[in-house]
Amino acid sequence: MSAMARLNELVQLSRTGRFAELERSAAELARKHPDFGHAWSFMGIAQLAMGTDALFAMENAAALLPADPTINLNLALALIAHGELQRAEHHCRVAIALRPDYAKAHMNLGAILLDLGRVEGAIESCEKALALQPDYLAALTNLSAALSSANRKLDSIAVARRALALSPDDSAAHLNLGQRLEDLGMVEEAEEHIRRALEIDPGNLVGQSWRQFLCSYHPGHSGIDLLAQARRIGQLFTDAARPWQDWPNDPDPGRCLKLGFVSPDFRRQSVGLFVENVFAALHDMMGERIELHAYHVDAFASDDNTARMKSYCAGWTHVNHMSDSALAEKVRQDGIDILFDLSGHTGCNRLPMFAWKPAPVQVSWIGYLGTTGLPAMDYLIADECTLTVSEEAHFSEKILRMPETYLCFRPPEEECAVGELPAARNGYVTFGSFNNPRKVSDEVLETWAEVLAAVPDSRLLCKYGGFSDETLRGRFTSFFVKRGIDEARLEFMGRVPHSEHLPTYNRVDIALDPFPYPGVTTSVEALWMGVPVVTLAGESFISRQGAGLLKLAGLPEWAACSREEYVAKAVEFAARLDHLAQIRGRLRETLQSTALLDSRRFAVQFESLVRGIWRTWCDGAR
Repeated sequence: MSAMARLNELVQLSRTGRFAELERSAAELARKHPDFGHAWSFMGIAQLAMGTDALFAMENAAALLPADPTINLNLALALIAHGELQRAEHHCRVAIALRPDYAKAHMNLGAILLDLGRVEGAIESCEKALALQPDYLAALTNLSAALSSANRKLDSIAVARRALALSPDDSAAHLNLGQRLEDLGMVEEAEEHIRRALEIDPGNLVGQSWRQFLCSYHPGHSGIDLLAQARRIGQLFTDAARPWQDWPNDPDPGRCLKLGFVSPDFRRQSVGLFVENVFAALHDMMGERIELHAYHVDAFASDDNTARMKSYCAGWTHVNHMSDSALAEKVRQDGIDILFDLSGHTGCNRLPMFAWKPAPVQVSWIGYLGTTGLPAMDYLIADECTLTVSEEAHFSEKILRMPETYLCFRPPEEECAVGELPAARNGYVTFGSFNNPRKVSDEVLETWAEVLAAVPDSRLLCKYGGFSDETLRGRFTSFFVKRGIDEARLEFMGRVPHSEHLPTYNRVDIALDPFPYPGVTTSVEALWMGVPVVTLAGESFISRQGAGLLKLAGLPEWAACSREEYVAKAVEFAARLDHLAQIRGRLRETLQSTALLDSRRFAVQFESLVRGIWRTWCDGAR
């Protein structure tokens, strides 16, 4: 039978969704007729549908049929899975040039441009897709995300509501609206839509993780409730996996250890800033005792931080195109001894892969300040101050504690001197918060309003990219004005060039932490710039981050135990300008003397900890 005669068979298998059979038939045809481009194309279509690697098949198809717009688009999709966004953009544009009315290509180009950070181009591409196909749900979802990234929050929510109106029983539409609402700090309504999404599709593991993350910083959820919910989600992940029960790793406690790290955040981002120097120190100091492997979820554009982290690793694997089972098999083949999850239930996580238990020891670290609930996650790393013994009952993992801190921050590359106390030149105290507005609940705003009311002429400076959006600024401003705070005492800064970020701290006398989810990166940066932070130390791991950082900075008295004490401390310290000036002058030096900024010291402590848990596994494996 000729290759063309077999084509109808492939078409029928594709139309009926029999993708495993389609892949086998197309692969067989490609072996017999390697110059038949449609065989490679249908093989790639099947692999894309099954979530497996389609790049080889689609590159062959495009080489043989370069003028086919569908093949160019499918090649772009395969490249997206590999994190090759620039090449993906090129082939999307080829598809559009060949077929200008190709709505799907315009929509995917928008998604690529959004991941590349070219937000206005993403908006334009999604709008072109919708002009061609007004009821295109995926284009509406991508447009909503792009508008949010452009800090057009109200427009983003309106588009998300439009998508939901088109498909009111669509789980993804509810999740998208929930995420957009959360961007504006409308957490309760966001949670309602996420709950509805999971009623429609309980098996949506991304939605389950998102709900757990959202609940983790909502004050209405207890540690017991969060653990119970996390265990339910962890069981869903486990039910979808086939966990290994034994491993071929050599149980020698003294040999070189292979450490694997899974994350989408190997870049200039919060997690990346806390991992880069650890990688560097482990590589430079312990190259014969520790071997690093990274499994990079390419959800965002790479940067110079990514390149540096890659140079410290013996292995670097792009995993977007890998299913959970394929990624787990890769980890197992690499012989990873201890596998670290740096995401938890945050976005773009690969927790379902951890449920396969590809490494004999698995550890949660840095990326998520709560329990994963996953039976296959053995340990969670914290320290004595941030996770007290009484809180261990709220974790499914065994708690490991670093001797000083579980965090190690890469000091900023930019030279930025600590300025004089702003109040000394202004004649008034400036409070500041550079935190994500989603952390700032009405209870937090109420507390800050009480601080401003009690400190005459004081100002509040809030800085975050989202404040470029007029709706968000208006919501915050209205809240304070209704409580008698003059609008002139408020300033909201949106996105600024990176070079202007740290210097902005030289305008702040005292930083105000949100609660129960305080700042981490923002607080370290504030302390680095000489700005002390008033924080509310709760009982949970997530709520004690500020307390842990202040202890390291030699400022434990800045951590309050109640809202009333939080206000009282802010008022008290605002009246002690000489004391603030003294703190400002010594904070950076104090931090540099701790493991938070001394990466070599941290690396020694980290290696000791991982060596200890490896020894425990070896003892049990003999």
